[in-house]
Amino acid sequence: SSLFPMTAWSLPANLFVKTEETSSLMMAETQSNTTQSSPCTSPSSSPRPLKRGRPQQEIEDSGDAGSQRRKHRRLYAREYRAQMRKKVDEVEVLRQSVDLLQRERALSEARRVEQEMKSLQLERLLNEASQREAALTSVLSQFIMSTLP
Repeated sequence: SSLFPMTAWSLPANLFVKTEETSSLMMAETQSNTTQSSPCTSPSSSPRPLKRGRPQQEIEDSGDAGSQRRKHRRLYAREYRAQMRKKVDEVEVLRQSVDLLQRERALSEARRVEQEMKSLQLERLLNEASQREAALTSVLSQFIMSTLP
C-alpha cells in the first residue's frame, strides 16, 4: 500500500481496474511510470496538456489527520518556495550592486591614474621651463658680462 491515495490525475487509466492478476503489475507500472516517460503520456502526443503538481481542491481537514499533515506540508512548502524566491531575488540585487560598485571603483582608479599622469606631465613641463629659464639667465648674464668694458 502507498502512503498517498490513488487519484485519477496521478495514474494511467489502465491501473483503475484492479484484479488479482493486475495487483502485482500495478506496483511495477507505477514504478516504471515514475522513472521513465511513456509515449502515451508525453506532451507532444497527448491531445491535452499534462497536469503538473497537486490539483487545486478543497480538502476537508476536520477528521483526517493525514490530510491535515499534507495540507500543512503544502503550506510550508509554498512558504519555503516563496522565501527561496525572495532570497534569490535579493542575491540578484546584491550581485548587481556589487557589479555597480566594482565599475565605480574601476572608474575611480582610472581617474586617479589619469590625474597622476597629468600631474607628472605638468611637473616635467615645469622642470623643463625652469631649466630653460636657468639656461637663458646664464646666457643673458654672459652676454651682459661680455658687453661691459
